[in-house]
Amino acid sequence: MSANSDDHVPLAYTTNAMTNSDEQLISLWKTLADEAALSQLATRYLPQFYRTARAMMMSHIQSEDIAQEVMLKVIRGLPTFEGDSGFRVWSYAILLNTIRTESYRANRRNHTSIDAKCDAMMPADTKHSQPTDHSIRCELQSAFEDALNKLTEAQRTALVLMHIDGLSANEVAALQECSVDAVYQRTAEAKRRLRADSNLRSLWT
Repeated sequence: MSANSDDHVPLAYTTNAMTNSDEQLISLWKTLADEAALSQLATRYLPQFYRTARAMMMSHIQSEDIAQEVMLKVIRGLPTFEGDSGFRVWSYAILLNTIRTESYRANRRNHTSIDAKCDAMMPADTKHSQPTDHSIRCELQSAFEDALNKLTEAQRTALVLMHIDGLSANEVAALQECSVDAVYQRTAEAKRRLRADSNLRSLWT
């Protein structure tokens, strides 16, 4: 149940169909200084960075800033990127570290309010199953936000990366420095706790 829709991602971050792999684009940039390759990487990953930041409790503005900041860090780090862990795992490690840093700063500034209208935090399947009534829709999103807040950081991260942003269990395990079994345990427990809310039970079967 991974999220592939960019319906609620800012227009600047919409994705296009691309055939080159991450590794091919990186090779083009390293060998030919191909700026178009960098542009394709940015177009591919900015929506994902934004969506993940939103699902990890960042506000809309914070998420836009984080997505851009992480993309800059990724571009600056490409000359030394060796590919041992794979580009997606490497870039998501930068993303998660940036989110943690920003969360700490936000807490220090006491800016802890969250925009409950963020569809990026909802499972992709809900765009077909959510009620049309706006007040009920907002109530459902608010319930999901509250439930996410009650998860441990490890559970929330595993759930968001696997079931909202579509990373594999192996990739999440590499990012969380744990076993694949531990990832499945974390996501299973997270979904169990989400299902405890009657409003969310049908979304996390």
